[in-house]
Amino acid sequence: MFKVLRSKKGEGYIDVCVSILVIMMVLVIAMNVFSFLTLKIDMDYFAQEMVDIAALHGTTSSDELQSRYDALCDEVGFEPDVAWEADYIYDSNVQYGDPIEVKLTYQASIQGLGAVKLPVTLTTYYSGLSRNYWKQPQVE
Repeated sequence: MFKVLRSKKGEGYIDVCVSILVIMMVLVIAMNVFSFLTLKIDMDYFAQEMVDIAALHGTTSSDELQSRYDALCDEVGFEPDVAWEADYIYDSNVQYGDPIEVKLTYQASIQGLGAVKLPVTLTTYYSGLSRNYWKQPQVE
């Protein structure tokens, strides 16, 4: 490498410039990959917390769940789309022992490629069991 730098020929300078350019591009790609890894870890944490609250209360629509969603959005810094799937007995209540599943999706884009932004959709799933027993209403 030092021979190339000490060389008085012009091709040595071009090689060094191309090498630096390639190294910078690899660093930008590595930073993008690491940012997506941290985003995926945050989404997994987000989904786990949402299912834990839903399973504790036995419902997918409560004030506690909405307040936890808002707190998690503030904590992680983004607002994913939330889709619930469960066997509802009435309204949005889930019977004791029945599964509750959540699907989080978030639209992100790869930064650092100049004027080109590539959209990427990140998705994560998490499930848990309802821990609340709902008494069936008596129909007369």
